[in-house]
This record gives sequence, structure tokens and C-alpha cells, in this order.
Amino acid sequence: MMCFDDVAGWGADDARRREATERSLVWARRCRDAHVTAQALFGIVQGGFEESLRRSSAAGMVELDLPGYALGGLSVGEPRAVRREVLGYAPGLLPADSRAT
Repeated sequence: MMCFDDVAGWGADDARRREATERSLVWARRCRDAHVTAQALFGIVQGGFEESLRRSSAAGMVELDLPGYALGGLSVGEPRAVRREVLGYAPGLLPADSRAT
């Protein structure tokens, strides 16, 4: 089961990317606190295409100690090279035993 998340697509400005990143973390915390089923709950790392925001989002999600994580906010209009760049570093921000892409 995936937590709610807010995606700031390609072309979003810095304020919108930060807002979406923070909102996704707030919602993940709420989802975790309300989670009552046996299904595994995964957090979704956001941050747009800015590495520092991705790092911050991943760190916040990992602090929630969820069973797994996904990389969100990809394939939302960005060039393929940008997507590959994010996929080059973002999986390494997550615990090795719970990586999902």
C-alpha cells in the first residue's frame, strides 16, 4: 500500500517542489499513524529533480521506519536524461533491504 503523495511535475518552481516534498512527508506520517491493516505501507520519496530535496525527502521517509519506499515524481514530463540522473543516485538514499523504484 502506498502513502498519499504530492507530485510536483517537470517545470514546477522551487516553492512548488518544496511544498510537494513537505506535504508528501506529512501525509506519509499521517498514513503511518492511521495504518491498521496487515498490508505493508510504502512511503514515496519526492523532491522533484533537485538532489538536495530528494535527499531530504528520503531521510524523512526513512525516519518513519516504513517497510519500503518508492521513488515518486518521475515520468512526469522530464527529459529521459534527467530521469536517469535521478535514478543514478536516488535508490542509494534508501535502506538496501527496502529499496523500490
